[in-house]
Amino acid sequence: MPLSERIRWIRRSVSPPDGEYMDAEKDRQLFALAQQQSRLGQTRAVVQTMRELVRRRPKSGLLAAVLANALASLGEMDEAERYFQRAVGLAPKSEKVSLGLFHCLWGQGKTDAAFEEMKRFECLAHSPEYQAILNGILKSE
Repeated sequence: MPLSERIRWIRRSVSPPDGEYMDAEKDRQLFALAQQQSRLGQTRAVVQTMRELVRRRPKSGLLAAVLANALASLGEMDEAERYFQRAVGLAPKSEKVSLGLFHCLWGQGKTDAAFEEMKRFECLAHSPEYQAILNGILKSE
C-alpha cells in the first residue's frame, strides 16, 4: 500500500480521545504538506514534516502512527516501532494502529511481541483483521 494511502487510512481510523484534531491552521498545513510529499514519493521529507507535527502535537496517536508508517517505509524499523508503541499508548482502541505495530514487530522477527500486541487489542475489541492473520498462520502450518 503506498504511503499516501496509509496516511489516509490511518487518518480516517484514528481520532485522539481529547477531540484535539489538528485544529491549528499551521498543523493542518503541515499535514497537507506531508500528504503532498507522500504523493510525490518524498518519504524522507514526509518523515521530517511528521516529526515536526509529532513535536507540536505529542498527544496525537494519529500523527505518531503516520510518522511510524513513514519510518517503516524507509526501513527504519526500530524507530518505527517506538512511534507505533507511542501511537498505541495514545490510541489503544485503534485497530489500525494496533495492526501497524503488529506488522512492524512481525517484520522484525519479534513474533512473541507481535502476538502480545494482538492479544492486548483482542482484549479490548474483536478484530476481523487479526482473525484473518491467525487463520492464515494456521493454514500455512
